[in-house]
Amino acid sequence: MKTGSSPFAANGRARAMESITGMIKIISDAKTDRVLGVHMIGPYVSELVTEAVTAMEYGATTEDIQLTMHAHPTLSETFHEAALAVDGHAIHSANKRKPAAPGLELRLFTSVILSVAKNPAHTHRWGFAALRMTVCLFE
Repeated sequence: MKTGSSPFAANGRARAMESITGMIKIISDAKTDRVLGVHMIGPYVSELVTEAVTAMEYGATTEDIQLTMHAHPTLSETFHEAALAVDGHAIHSANKRKPAAPGLELRLFTSVILSVAKNPAHTHRWGFAALRMTVCLFE
């Protein structure tokens, strides 16, 4: 089994509602990636549970959920984030550290790219827009 979870504290809509208590956890099969179960505790989960039930009813995988667009800012992004966390790809919350395969070394390079933005509203006070890019290389 694989699991991934995301707290509502990492969700912009929940923060704006001042209701950050709780989380969503997805449990999936390690071989097939099929969603086996979902735990939801938090704001308006009675409205979010339909996505989990639909995924389980139709045999969806966590990858299916990862590839589904979730509107921003909504609480459903937490479900999407939990699906991403199953494979260690969460964006707004910490990922569980997965060991690299034997013989492979994982190296992370983070760089900040500065470019002049065309729209001044999207720039920092120095007139640059920053983009952080992380590249993973396997040797």
